[in-house]
Amino acid sequence: MVKKVLIALGIVVVLQSLFALCLVSALQLLVPRNMPFGVTGASPVVNAVTAKVSLRTLGYADESAVLGAINQSKIYGAYLPGATSDTLIVVPAKSFFGRVELEAAFADTAKKLGRPLTVQTVKPLPQSDRLGGVAGLLLVPLLIGGYLAVVLLLKATKTAAAPWRVAMLVGYSTVGALVTDLIAGPGIGAYILLRNWIYFDGHGTTQALIVLLLYLLIPGVALVFLGWFRTPQIPVTPETEAEATAVTVPVGALP
Repeated sequence: MVKKVLIALGIVVVLQSLFALCLVSALQLLVPRNMPFGVTGASPVVNAVTAKVSLRTLGYADESAVLGAINQSKIYGAYLPGATSDTLIVVPAKSFFGRVELEAAFADTAKKLGRPLTVQTVKPLPQSDRLGGVAGLLLVPLLIGGYLAVVLLLKATKTAAAPWRVAMLVGYSTVGALVTDLIAGPGIGAYILLRNWIYFDGHGTTQALIVLLLYLLIPGVALVFLGWFRTPQIPVTPETEAEATAVTVPVGALP
């Protein structure tokens, strides 16, 4: 019993540590790091900014090519130098904090170098989610709900290899996702939950879909394995208790 308890708690510690690592690594340093950024020509403003901010500049022929890259979620913004003035394109839906960093850095540098600058915003965030944080916040109730579903289903069925267990969990996940989407989507208007589908026509979602598929396949294979090789437990009922009592041999001396 002690060994099983220690193993269970060890698994919880590992999962908790991974969850904390993901959150901390994503939020502890909100600065650009090799951020893809488009340019349509050479500019002293871009050179000065890239000396201070970690940007990976990508060259494009014109504004149309830049907007095409933005629509495909490939870049976080772009700088379009002109003859007498320049244009900075920012994409809040791609990253709210990236937009803030880019706008501040380029506006300050352009002012110091005496270049008139116009800021153009494309793919803005909805008014109900101005920071673009709804998708991250939704992870908390979804994760807690998933863990509770597995634990309570195990408690209700008394076994990890209950018939239709996988189907029940998939059904719960589907209903939970629809309810969550209703709350965070049309119900409130925080469409950032489906950011890349709504703002970027589904581009840049391949990696996320592969990860979600692996999350589905790995536990599914494990559950099928357990269900295939695990010996089914006989449920304890009043009838089985009576039968067990009837065949029990009393301990003690025979008459």
